[in-house]
Amino acid sequence: ASAPSTKSSLTTPRSRTNRKVLYDSLGKTDRGPVTIVRTVIDPPHNHDDLIVLTSGTAHAVAEGLIPDGVLRGDSTTHSDREIGDRVAVRRAFMDQLDAQVRAIAGSEAWSDKALTTDLMLTFADLRDAVEADPDARDADRKVRITLQHVLSVLQAMIRHLTYEDLDNPGKAAQFVAARMSGVGPKEIALLLGTSPRMVAKYRSGEVQAVRKDPDRAVLVGRIVNHLLRVTTPRGVLLWFDQPISSRSEVTPRELLDNRAERDTLLARIQAGATQGDRGKASYEHLA
Repeated sequence: ASAPSTKSSLTTPRSRTNRKVLYDSLGKTDRGPVTIVRTVIDPPHNHDDLIVLTSGTAHAVAEGLIPDGVLRGDSTTHSDREIGDRVAVRRAFMDQLDAQVRAIAGSEAWSDKALTTDLMLTFADLRDAVEADPDARDADRKVRITLQHVLSVLQAMIRHLTYEDLDNPGKAAQFVAARMSGVGPKEIALLLGTSPRMVAKYRSGEVQAVRKDPDRAVLVGRIVNHLLRVTTPRGVLLWFDQPISSRSEVTPRELLDNRAERDTLLARIQAGATQGDRGKASYEHLA
């Protein structure tokens, strides 16, 4: 039989981040030698690389949490050989995750030190949970629960990084065009105050300078970023055309078209929008 795969689903995203690969033999299992590939990653030096690394790490951690993921555990398996294989696979995953977490936390491009502290402390809790589960069975699900906490911190970091990115009008417009999948270019163009041709360019990955009303692109990007946490792209579009309250016929789209009223839009969302029927968001308590 062939040697079991010990490569974690955790992989370093393709980016300019420097990677050095070291090899560490962990001995043998019943199916042959186990060799673990450890990756030592230099911390990203710029914002774009940091987003790539953090997003890739979060994606791989989420894959580790699926039923067949590398940290699935198996409380019914008692064979020393099978346990040894499972422990080796999990150790590979943890070594790889350790390298990526350290690179993220050590990046000079990262501005929120509180979140990096949360990441390191949560990962330390994960290490403790793994060490307390030497057979890799995770019978009490402590490893899985702690890994979910790591994922939550990574997702918070991504939101923070994305929000910083949205200060750039071109990137904000590209973000809206890309994330509002299933919504036609004409509808996106109306939101951004641009043309369908420009929306097509944004969707192809071209970041163009926004010459007409760049502040609108930034605001729409931030609004879409907030709303997509609670609804679908179509729900976001519906939100822009729903009255802001039962006592007003004014819609968010009308406020968006009125430069003097724009600041109230983002303030309403940040204060707490709740998703209603068919993608509506209720602001009754703010009216």
